[in-house]
Amino acid sequence: MQIPVGSDLYGELPRPYRNVRWLSVYCETATDRLRTVIAAPLQPQDPQRGTTLFEVFIAHYGDTPYGPYTEAGVIVPCRFQAIAGQTFAPFLYLDQVGPIVGGRELMGFPKKDAEVRFEQHGEVVRGRVARGAAMLEFEGRPGAAARPDFEPLPSGPRLIVREFPRADGPGYVLREVLRKDADPQAVVRLSKPMDCALRVAGTPEDPLDLLQPFEIKGGRYRELDMALRYAQVLHSDFRGATR
Repeated sequence: MQIPVGSDLYGELPRPYRNVRWLSVYCETATDRLRTVIAAPLQPQDPQRGTTLFEVFIAHYGDTPYGPYTEAGVIVPCRFQAIAGQTFAPFLYLDQVGPIVGGRELMGFPKKDAEVRFEQHGEVVRGRVARGAAMLEFEGRPGAAARPDFEPLPSGPRLIVREFPRADGPGYVLREVLRKDADPQAVVRLSKPMDCALRVAGTPEDPLDLLQPFEIKGGRYRELDMALRYAQVLHSDFRGATR
């Protein structure tokens, strides 16, 4: 991978993200279903547990070095050796090329292009992702506290698998596992529970239907400022791993 000399897309970190509006929908499904969307060598966080909580989110970044853009995706609890955290399943969709390329090259985020729309009317938040026939539709309204048995996902660390494809055939010439901790200087200006609805449709290229069936357990809306910082490399595999 060659970085354009003197004209890369992202520059050095940290990279500030201000005026972020983030809607989380917390869902529960069978752990075996989530196992199918977690990249090796990561594993489910608690493989003996029959069901696992995961997050589907949509976020609008109002002020970034790329300008405003919108992102949606799925966050799944996982583990690498003794480290427990969350990873981005292969469903991470953006509406702008700069953060797609920067996120994939620098951190290995599995970002794809899509039509992503975030709308807010008063306290009601709606969102939609469309990539071909694949779809996510969100709605969140201020609501009562989540169910008594609901415990939201912690904020980090993120565990990311960063892969460099081979140029001479299938597989990967390098695979890294990265640890990306939450920004310690993030400022959350608003956080409130939401009653949420979520619709999902998948395709072979974007198999969002692997998450189904699921049960919505709760939701939360946040407004915050944060920054993207460098990650820690936990593991590197130069053996030409294959899928």
